[in-house]
Amino acid sequence: MGRTAFVTGADGFVGLNLTKELLKHGWQVFAFCLPACTSPHLEEMRVTILRGDITDKQSLLTAFPEHVDAVFHLAADTSLRSSENKKQNKVNVLGTRNVVEVALEKKAGRFIHMSSVAVFGFHERHIHEQTPSNVYNSNINYFKSKALAEEEVLRGINNGLDAVILSPGNIIGPYDTSGWAQIFIKIKEDQFSGIGNGGGSFCHVFEVAKVMREAVDKGKTGERYVLGGEDASFHELAVKTQQLIGGNVPDKPVSSAMMHLLSWIVIFFCTLRGKTPFLTPEIATLSSNWLCVDATKAEQELGYRKHSLEEMIQDSYQWLSSQNIC
Repeated sequence: MGRTAFVTGADGFVGLNLTKELLKHGWQVFAFCLPACTSPHLEEMRVTILRGDITDKQSLLTAFPEHVDAVFHLAADTSLRSSENKKQNKVNVLGTRNVVEVALEKKAGRFIHMSSVAVFGFHERHIHEQTPSNVYNSNINYFKSKALAEEEVLRGINNGLDAVILSPGNIIGPYDTSGWAQIFIKIKEDQFSGIGNGGGSFCHVFEVAKVMREAVDKGKTGERYVLGGEDASFHELAVKTQQLIGGNVPDKPVSSAMMHLLSWIVIFFCTLRGKTPFLTPEIATLSSNWLCVDATKAEQELGYRKHSLEEMIQDSYQWLSSQNIC
C-alpha cells in the first residue's frame, strides 16, 4: 500500500491534476468534496471520496483519516466579487483554520498549503519569498483572505504542524474550465472583446501538481516557495491563443481606466437585470496589474521547472477540445 493523502478541493482544477499525479506515484487518495459536488473526472479516478465542508469542522473530523502521510489543502473560494466577500472569508480563513486544527488532532504528516502569489499584493519587480507584502492595501478580498488563511497555517506551525506553503502565479492547463480557459473559450466562440493591460508569471498545472508532491519530501517545514514561469501580458496570452485556435483578438489591451469604468457599467446593468456581473472592479484591478515571480528557490530545492506559454496553451486547449468545450 502506498502513502496516504487527504486532499481538500480534489474536484477542482488543480486538485484533479494533483490527484492524478499522486495516483501515478502510488499514493492512496482520500478526496474531500462538498456534499453536493458531482465530478465525473474525480469519480473516474481510483480515489476514496469523502463528503463534507471545510467550514464545518465536525464534518472534517468525521471524514479525516488518522495518521495520513500528507494533507494537501487546496479548497478555496476564488471569487472576485465583493458581494461574496463574507462567504469567501468563511471558506478561505475559517476553512483553513479547521483543516489545520483537524490535521493536528488526527496526527497527519506533512501539510501542503496551496496559497497564491496574491498574498504579496502587486509589485513592480519580481516577487520572491522575502518580498514584503502590501496585500492589505488591496481592494481584492481574495488576496486578503488568502493572506489571512496563511496566518492560520503559520499558527498551526507554531503548534507543531509540519507545513509547507506553495504560492503559485497564474496556473494554466487541463481540467480548467472557469479560469484562464475562459479566454480560449471566448476566442474560439469569437466573443472575446478584450483584456486589461496587466500580466504576470504563468505556471503549467502539471508542474504545480508535481512540485506539490515533491514538497512532501523536499520542502522544509515552515518555508514558502513561490512558483512562477514564463512572464507575459494577458494580451500576449490572448494573442498566442488566437494564433493556435483562430478567432479574433483586439490589437491592443484595454487601459486600466477603461477597465474600471466598464466594470461599474457592467455592475449597474447586471444589478438592474438580476444577473451576476462578468466584470467587477476587482477583476479590473487584477487584469490591469502585474504579478511576476522569481521561482529560483523552488527550482533549487523542489526541482520545479518552467514551461513555455505555448506549451501551457496547447495542453489546455487539447484538453478542452477533448471534452468538446472548445
